[in-house]
Amino acid sequence: MSKTTIPTGGITADAINATLIADDAISDEHLDATAITGHTALAAAPAGTDEFLISDGGVLKRLDASYVGETNEPYFLATGNGTQSLTEDQNTTIQYNTLRDSLDSASGYNTSTYTYTVQTGGAGFWYLAAGNYVQDISQDKQVDIQIHVAGSEFFVSRHKPGNSIHQFLQVFGIHKLAVGNAVLVKIFHNDNSARNAVNNQNNAFFGGFRIKSL
Repeated sequence: MSKTTIPTGGITADAINATLIADDAISDEHLDATAITGHTALAAAPAGTDEFLISDGGVLKRLDASYVGETNEPYFLATGNGTQSLTEDQNTTIQYNTLRDSLDSASGYNTSTYTYTVQTGGAGFWYLAAGNYVQDISQDKQVDIQIHVAGSEFFVSRHKPGNSIHQFLQVFGIHKLAVGNAVLVKIFHNDNSARNAVNNQNNAFFGGFRIKSL
């Protein structure tokens, strides 16, 4: 019997395997929608290592889901648990010493140094934000909240109240971060004596998340 002759009774179930199908022989006319719909639905956002099959200029390639859109990871959110004294005419690092709801996807936040350090795989454009409540700022005195990256001040929100007042400060921005960059928050004031920052989960926060990888 020749190799092209179909035996009596036809082809038995599961007789055709990959060794009997020519390379590049499966085309659109041989596919049906059930090639997709017949499989179990994922029913969740794909993980970064999940894979798609695409045509790249006519060449079939696999593509990790991490390259399709963004997951806004890594991320972190910290707060504090006490009142902190702020020395006059000095930048004071704010003691966000508690992770809020354990939000630190890449384990980059240090609750002892109040610093987030970008971990391997975390480089990219980040949204960063911080807030704090400072007590008893005198009229026309200056109080700043600042986000510092790699030892330099990048974002500043400055306030000079018209009356003596408790002041809630916020600062935020988008910044390109590299692996190893350390991010922290400082507050400056030039009032006549020390003032207090209220570091608790209702009045203080420091966090961020990556919006686009490099």
